[in-house]
Amino acid sequence: MTTATPLVVVIEDDPASQKTLARVLRAGGFAAATYASAEDFLLSPPQSNPIGLLLDVHLGGMSGLDLQRRLRNEGSTIPVIVITAFDDARSRATAA
Repeated sequence: MTTATPLVVVIEDDPASQKTLARVLRAGGFAAATYASAEDFLLSPPQSNPIGLLLDVHLGGMSGLDLQRRLRNEGSTIPVIVITAFDDARSRATAA
């Protein structure tokens, strides 16, 4: 019997950051599925269930916080880590 490597989804629109985050996750023993937008993730979710989502706040189109809210409203219990390069108190409060 084999166990699948735990999957973490990275939704990040900056290609360099996306690549770095995926590399760090893989070095930590996780599989990483990367998406450049929330819409891409919604249109083509991963084949296996992720153990967590790593969401950038500021994405083109739907924001990471909007995606988090939508998934929560749909009943998702997947843990979410929200990241951003901007120090914004409103985003921190919304992500909590």
